[in-house]
This record gives sequence, structure tokens and C-alpha cells, in this order.
Amino acid sequence: MEAGSIRHGGSITGNTNFNGGGQRFAASSVASLMPAARGQLLWNSNFLRQMTATSTLTIPTGQPGPLNFNAVPASSGPSAGVAVFNVSGASVFNNSRVQQMDVNFGAATSIVINVSGTTINWTNGNMIGNLATDFARARIIWNFFEATSINLQGRAFSGAILAPLAHLTHEGVISGSVAVKSIDQRSEIHLPSFVGYIPSPGAAAALVMGGLIASRRRR
Repeated sequence: MEAGSIRHGGSITGNTNFNGGGQRFAASSVASLMPAARGQLLWNSNFLRQMTATSTLTIPTGQPGPLNFNAVPASSGPSAGVAVFNVSGASVFNNSRVQQMDVNFGAATSIVINVSGTTINWTNGNMIGNLATDFARARIIWNFFEATSINLQGRAFSGAILAPLAHLTHEGVISGSVAVKSIDQRSEIHLPSFVGYIPSPGAAAALVMGGLIASRRRR
């Protein structure tokens, strides 16, 4: 089965296994693209963070339980069909009461989750149900707009990750596109690529090409 490719600036240490296809585009071959791509990723992240929240999530408080994203999309305008959440990293990823996370898409065609916090440590909960489907993974973008450090600590992650300022460490599988400043990759990154809401023409290509890692999967 065909796998995806890696486009990166800087250097890579360790082995890269494409598991059936794909190419590595090193810094020298994409040098002319990187400044523009990085600038577009930063612009996209800042644009997404300023979108008006349309949706709410249910967070367990008294007892451990589920965290549910309940999508309510915009009904008109250029972002019609897009549901936007504004959340804190501490309440979603580092919350001892969160046992699992799920999403209700409702009528939404795409979901933007803006996550605040400079340091993200995912210590509790798992992504299950609708959130663990390829439909959701291809249409949810997690915008870690101010994060400089993200540690997923061995958990399987669903959805595209946009974190242009962050160093990402992950030991669990990521299913979705990844665009970060740098990465310590200790597990696989799988398809699907992101096909959800992009705020500017051409940014979809930048999300895949300008990111340190583009999606790939095992055979």
C-alpha cells in the first residue's frame, strides 16, 4: 500500500521507515518552499484561533467520566458548516477526571478545536467512538496555537495537528496530518490526510507539504 512522504527542514536522526512507499524530501530539496509554507501555517493557526466559538464541550467535574465535543456549525458565511471549539489544554488533556473523549458531529462538515496552553501533556483519557473514525480524523484540526511543547505520552491521537511553534513528542499512533516545528517521533503517523476547513487558498497543500511530517500509514 502506498504511504505518505516526509517534507522537513533541518535534520533527521534515526531511521525513517515508509512502510510501502513515499519519499523523504530533505531540507535542501524544499528549502525554497519552507519560509512561505511556515509563514502560511503560522497565519492559518492565528486565523483559526480568532474564529468565534460556535460549540461547547461537556467536561466531567465531580466524578471521572466522558468528555464530549458537541459540534454546532456556523449556519452562514465563509465558514458555514464549520464548528469551532475553544478549549484549554489542561481541561482536555491533563484532567484526571477525563476517562475518554468522543465527538458528536451533528450537521458539521468540519471541526476546529483551538487549544490554549504553552505546554500540553496528555496524561488522561482516550479518543473513542466517533472521534476514532477516519471520517472525524480527516475533518478535525487541533490548533495548538501557542504550544511550544506537546507530549502525547503513548496515547493514540485522532485528527490533524497544527502546532507551528511546538516540539511534538509522541509514542502512540497519530491518525491524521501533522504540521509542527519539530518532532520526536517514536511511533507511526497514519492517514487520513486533512480534508476539512482551510481558511485561505492553497493552505491545504501547505498543511501537508509545509509540516515536518505528512501523513503515512502501515501496509
